[in-house]
Amino acid sequence: MWAAALIAMFAALYSLVIRQVATLKTEMDAFAETRKIPDDVGSERTPTEFVDLKARFLDMTDQILREEARLESHLREKNVLLKEIHHRVKNNLQMIASIMNMQIRNAEHDETVENLQRIQGRVTDMASIHTDLYTSPDEGRVNVGELIANTVSKSTSLSDIDPDDIVVTTEVAPILLYPDQTVPLSLLAAEVVTNAVKYLGKAEDGKAYLSVKLQEDDGQCLLSVCNSVRRDAPHEEPAGVGSKLIRVFAIKLGAEVDTTEEDDSYTVAISFPIETFQPDVVDF
Repeated sequence: MWAAALIAMFAALYSLVIRQVATLKTEMDAFAETRKIPDDVGSERTPTEFVDLKARFLDMTDQILREEARLESHLREKNVLLKEIHHRVKNNLQMIASIMNMQIRNAEHDETVENLQRIQGRVTDMASIHTDLYTSPDEGRVNVGELIANTVSKSTSLSDIDPDDIVVTTEVAPILLYPDQTVPLSLLAAEVVTNAVKYLGKAEDGKAYLSVKLQEDDGQCLLSVCNSVRRDAPHEEPAGVGSKLIRVFAIKLGAEVDTTEEDDSYTVAISFPIETFQPDVVDF
C-alpha cells in the first residue's frame, strides 16, 4: 500500500512541479534563442504559483522586446547620422581636390604642379576612405586592402616608365580596420608607394619591379613595399616631406618601419598591432 502511495505522490509531484518547471525552462530557452513568446500562461490544471510565475515571465519578455526595439531604433538612427557625416566629409574633400585641380592647371612651374598633385592625391585618398566608411556594412570598418590596391594602381599609372615595362605584384589581404587605423595606414601606404614609383628603375632584364604585400599575422598588420631602383636615384632623404609624413603616420599607428636598401632594390616593411573596438569611457 505504501508503494501505491509513493507512486501517487511521485505522479502528483511530476504533474504539479517537475513538468511545469520543465515546460517553463523550455519556453525560456526558446525565448532566449529565437525570441519566441509562450502562447498562454497555462491551463486550468497549472498550479497558481506557476501561473503567476509564467505571467511574470511574459511581462519580462514584453519589456525585453520593447527595450531591444528601442535600442535598435536608436542604433539605426546613429548609423544613419554617422554615414551622413562621412558622406558630407567625402563631398567636402572632393571639393577641395577639385579646387586644387584648378590651381594645378594654372600653375606655371613643374615643381609646383608636382607638389600640388601629391597633396591632391592625399586629399583624394582621404575622400576614398570616407566613401568606404559610409558604404561599409562591416560595423564601421574599412577593407584597407582594397584601398592599398587602388593606391598601387593609381601610382603606377603616373610613372614615367612605360606601363608595359613595369611588373607589379600585389598581394593584399582583405584586412578590416577601424578609421583610427585606416586613415594613417592608407596615407602612409600612399607615401611609400608614391616614393617607390618615383624612384622606380629598370633591372638588368629591362623591367621595373614593384611588389606590395599586405597581410595579417597573429594580430599584426604587415605591409611590405619593394621596388627596383635606378642606381643614380637614391630614395628620398629623411628630411623630405614624404619621409616626415611616413614617420608621423607610423607614430600614429604605433608601427615599426624597417628599410632595406640593396644594389638594385629598396624595401620598406611596416608592422603594427591591429586594434579592436574600444568604447569611450563614460565617467559618471
